[in-house]
Amino acid sequence: MSDPPTRRGRARPEPAADTKPNGPSVTDTDDIPTQLRRRRAASRRLPPLHDGRRDPLDPPPDAGKPAVIVITEDKFSVYFHGAETVLRAAVRQVGCPYQVDPRTRTLSVPKRFGDEVAVAIENGGGRIKDRGLF
Repeated sequence: MSDPPTRRGRARPEPAADTKPNGPSVTDTDDIPTQLRRRRAASRRLPPLHDGRRDPLDPPPDAGKPAVIVITEDKFSVYFHGAETVLRAAVRQVGCPYQVDPRTRTLSVPKRFGDEVAVAIENGGGRIKDRGLF
């Protein structure tokens, strides 16, 4: 008996067991490190997702976890590094001028406002790590 006809009336040949229907793919590899490297490279190339993640397989950010904020200071400024939403909310609550370095994602405020911003972060539920002077 022959294969049943498809909509167009011809029988579709079955692909060989050792080949893919569309041919070999570049991503087909049994090498896990190669797959991870490709996935990480693609996640750096693509724009971030709506929640800030680059890799869709990474777990989404958990808003229930407290934010870890790292504080450093120099002669004139105090630098905050951590969850950007927590930092911006604290700075807006205090009402002080601030600057964000887009490369390091560090928020800096004048030294006279540093204590007030740290208190606003602490009252907002974030954990603070003080790294001292650098």
